[in-house]
Amino acid sequence: MEEFKKIKNGMTHEEAVKITGFEGTEMSSTEIGGIKTVMYSWENDDGSNMNAMQTEYKGAVWFEVTDERLGGS
Repeated sequence: MEEFKKIKNGMTHEEAVKITGFEGTEMSSTEIGGIKTVMYSWENDDGSNMNAMQTEYKGAVWFEVTDERLGGS
């Protein structure tokens, strides 16, 4: 769970993978008008999880944490 807290907006998916040690699960991927968006999800053994969205446009990449649920049941 500590790894999740280290992932920040503005990172790339590759940076998040280096921190967590996991690729995450690709939940969806779309490309419209040259803008590609991919939604990823990670889940810990304790049930906590995080969703993040990566957007690529003209070589620039944005990575945004969109949902976080800490401390599972």
